[in-house]
Amino acid sequence: MARVLAHSALFISLSFFPWWMTLIVALGALFLVRNFYEIVFWGIATDLLYGVPVRSFFGVNIIFTASFLAAYVGAEFLKRRLRFY
Repeated sequence: MARVLAHSALFISLSFFPWWMTLIVALGALFLVRNFYEIVFWGIATDLLYGVPVRSFFGVNIIFTASFLAAYVGAEFLKRRLRFY
């Protein structure tokens, strides 16, 4: 049930809210749902909607996909280390 709610919240956030709100919802979903690998696909969807080549990132326009992938790996590592999770 938590997975369905996380996907619904991400869809609504991606559709109606700014990019930074989607980032907050995605990071929250990482810790609420066990093994939430779908965040990478949400990163691809976010890049398709908001991604533009930015000169400061050397013209790379997959910033959200890369950051969501890094957040997934980091969250899974952190979840294994936390005592109360």
